[in-house]
Amino acid sequence: MKKNGTSLGSIACLLLYISLGLERKLTSFSIEVPKAPVSGLNGDSVSLPCTVSKSIDAKKFEVRWYRPSMYSTPVLLYKSGQIVEISAKHQGRVSFLGALEKGDVSLKLDNLTVADEGLYICQVSSDSWYEMSNMSLKIRAVGSIPILSVAHAEEGQVNVSCHSHGWLPKPSLNWRDGTGRELKHQSKDTFSKGNPVLMLFVIFSVTFSQIADLQCPSHSKCLKVRNDLTLTQHCCTLVSMYCKIIKHSSVSAVNLTIDPKENPQFLMISGKSICCSDLEDINDEEKIFALCKEAFSSGKHYWEVKVMERNEEKLSWYVGVASEEAERMYKVPLTPANGFWVLCYEKEPEEHCGVYSVNIKMPEQLKTGSKKISTLGVFVDCDNCTVSFYDTDRKSLIYTFTNLRPGKSLYPLISPGIRDRFRITVC
Repeated sequence: MKKNGTSLGSIACLLLYISLGLERKLTSFSIEVPKAPVSGLNGDSVSLPCTVSKSIDAKKFEVRWYRPSMYSTPVLLYKSGQIVEISAKHQGRVSFLGALEKGDVSLKLDNLTVADEGLYICQVSSDSWYEMSNMSLKIRAVGSIPILSVAHAEEGQVNVSCHSHGWLPKPSLNWRDGTGRELKHQSKDTFSKGNPVLMLFVIFSVTFSQIADLQCPSHSKCLKVRNDLTLTQHCCTLVSMYCKIIKHSSVSAVNLTIDPKENPQFLMISGKSICCSDLEDINDEEKIFALCKEAFSSGKHYWEVKVMERNEEKLSWYVGVASEEAERMYKVPLTPANGFWVLCYEKEPEEHCGVYSVNIKMPEQLKTGSKKISTLGVFVDCDNCTVSFYDTDRKSLIYTFTNLRPGKSLYPLISPGIRDRFRITVC
């Protein structure tokens, strides 16, 4: 009996083990995600693949997409046959890509931003089983069109600089002369990381004989980011900004006229010059600039402004462009958000040139060297939404705005400031 009892018990345990194994086999599953990082372009859409094994119907499961340490605030949560939660940062940007009934729980993410980069976790749960796995999303961003400038150097050479921003990941730049020879040994690349898109600054020295042939070959991968994302437009720009007028293709050198109707009463116009005629009778709520009659909404345009005469101690000035939508009567911060793209100069309390790019109270100070700017060049490229400011005496770039509003008319803006009576003149 004892032996028979033991045998019956063993058989019962074996049957229970087999039963549990079959139940586990029927209720368990696995999920598959890519091992390599998924890559997406800033502003575009991307798919984060995640599939349930054997194409099991996932409609009856709970599907949770979330970021590390953010389980309770998922990117997307699906259960009881419907999407029940989407994080505030992803509202209107996430959805399922495939058919859940076929086990496809892939996530589609639209309008990608730099903040979307990082790890994502896909978790699928049933009443008796769950699986989870993570994948990495890499964001790529194509930067602004390179801006080239030239400045004097020693021993018959010039320094050529190239400015571009908005690149992710770190870009590479190749310079070649007219014969195709790479000038790598003569260049110095500087990358600065800021929240967290890259700024590219490249400078190198060449002789006067080389400058005429210096170029990025057309239709080559002069600037590239990973995954064969290339930027070829405008890469064939020759470095020819060595004369008084920027010799850029299709540039229109404009003849400007200051508009008396767009001039506050305390500023006095005399031909192409303007000055502050009354330093005492200034309305603090009134604008301090004048606009020109001409307006530009397409093409490339260049003009110069004499901001300081010899032996004059100019204390302030403002030069740039204003959108057709900008405030024309009352004083507002001269920021791009308000429709202004302006370079300013202030002698006091600390001498500097600056731009009101973000901070509406204090301009971003720029490095322009110890020598004062006497003539300012303004280059507006409406088609590429940029406006650049140049020191024409030193033939060097000062600053470039890259966020003009496409299709909107732009009016040249000029102001002598309200700190002195010296004039500034449209050349």
